[in-house]
Amino acid sequence: MLVLMRGWSGSGKSRIVQDFIKAVQDCAKDYSGSLVFSTDDFWLVDGKYVFDSARLAEAHDWTINRVRSLLKESGELFRGDDRHLFIDNTNIKLIYMQPYIDLAKEYDVPACQYVPVEVMDAVYDWRKVDAVGMQRLALLTVYSHWKRSNHSVPFHTVVRWLEEFEIVNKLPYFV
Repeated sequence: MLVLMRGWSGSGKSRIVQDFIKAVQDCAKDYSGSLVFSTDDFWLVDGKYVFDSARLAEAHDWTINRVRSLLKESGELFRGDDRHLFIDNTNIKLIYMQPYIDLAKEYDVPACQYVPVEVMDAVYDWRKVDAVGMQRLALLTVYSHWKRSNHSVPFHTVVRWLEEFEIVNKLPYFV
């Protein structure tokens, strides 16, 4: 199963994936494992995160091509529910998830999305136009996520992600 993680930097996506994998490994001795792909890996140079916005499209293409290669070679391993392929990117909009959804469909791998509860709460609070207090609460949530992020993303960028977050109730492809 391909799992598209969604949320801004610091929202807990990577921690949730790590906790899930560890919990399943602890419970199931015969667990066949999961893999995690992230565009963040493109920016790692000698163990340091070195971001260059001019190369963002290249970084996303790099991740998509890595996933394509894996599914082409071993896609059948991810057709059941006992092995997961996590895409640990922000995936703020459906258009950003679409290449992975298309690959899942091409290789007959089920796909789903996972949005941390705090992200959805902040998105819904932010959209309550007549509730200034709720919008402040959403900003406080985003601010706390931003503070714990490891990627030095500017705060205004994370707020923009909150504003642009597209609610997708069901992915266009799910087996």
